[in-house]
Amino acid sequence: MSTLKVNTIQEADGTAFPFIGMLDTYMLNATTTFANDTETTIDSGFVRASTLLSTTGNIGTGVTKSGSNFSFPSTGIYQIVWRPILAATNGNAARYSAARMYATTDNSSYSQVAEGNGSSPAMGNSSFSYSAPMAKYHFDVTDTSTHKVQFRFINDQSGSIIGGSSAVYTYATFIKIGET
Repeated sequence: MSTLKVNTIQEADGTAFPFIGMLDTYMLNATTTFANDTETTIDSGFVRASTLLSTTGNIGTGVTKSGSNFSFPSTGIYQIVWRPILAATNGNAARYSAARMYATTDNSSYSQVAEGNGSSPAMGNSSFSYSAPMAKYHFDVTDTSTHKVQFRFINDQSGSIIGGSSAVYTYATFIKIGET
């Protein structure tokens, strides 16, 4: 069996090899309620996971959050994953739920760039039925002052988006996978 051990990987010209230059996770730290059939933008309750969980690791500077907008620390191509956990109340079936990601390249006009869909069965006499849709997107950030993302969700039943401070439930991850 062979073993390969390295401290750094560089391009032939001595520059850093362009992969996974940053890893960051934000999590919702409290459960909050929402209305049915209303697209909701997450603008509060998101915190960097490493501030609550000592076992969560980050690489690099990480993204910053202002209101509902997430900004990037450097240019590059980022893989972004958004996964809310939605709970419809009274055990009602959610015919549809969606995790939606919006992006801007002009620091103003946000457009939907990704969506993940789900549904949840009726749980009979249970208090909640759960759905965990996931949206994934590769965002080419060519200007850190204008390229930003927002996270939204919708569910056809009123209920709660699940958060917590002792485990990651609803989350967004950002991984820089290469240079632009």
